[in-house]
Amino acid sequence: LTVGITSIKFLDQPIGKRNLLSFRNASTGGQTIYIEFNAQATTSAWLALTAGTIILFDAVVPQDDLYAIASAAGGTLAYAYSTYAA
Repeated sequence: LTVGITSIKFLDQPIGKRNLLSFRNASTGGQTIYIEFNAQATTSAWLALTAGTIILFDAVVPQDDLYAIASAAGGTLAYAYSTYAA
């Protein structure tokens, strides 16, 4: 997913339950990607991924809508998730 300097929603709250959620900042230009849960992302979001950083939630998994913004244009966010029926 290409992430720029405007907040984008990249994943909706699931109908069932997420049991895995992972993010990787795959940016090659050194951009930091900021992730926000249930609100528009800003560069002051508490989850900031520097280039190459991987985050995995597999014990307690956030269920919110997810938003991202980058410190500069051309950021790349890779993400994976799984859900199970409610």
